[in-house]
Amino acid sequence: MYVFRGDRVCRYQASYDTGTVARQLGLLPAHDSRTERVLVLLQRLLTAVRAVRP
Repeated sequence: MYVFRGDRVCRYQASYDTGTVARQLGLLPAHDSRTERVLVLLQRLLTAVRAVRP
């Protein structure tokens, strides 16, 4: 995003989808693959266990 003051850029902000970058680098499994679904399930289970434990 660019913000201009007159004819000059006074502010610039960039955002990136780090998940897509990580997939392109081979650091994350392909979107909607079996491996991704298993990792999501494990993440949800871990979150549920942590919610139950004080």
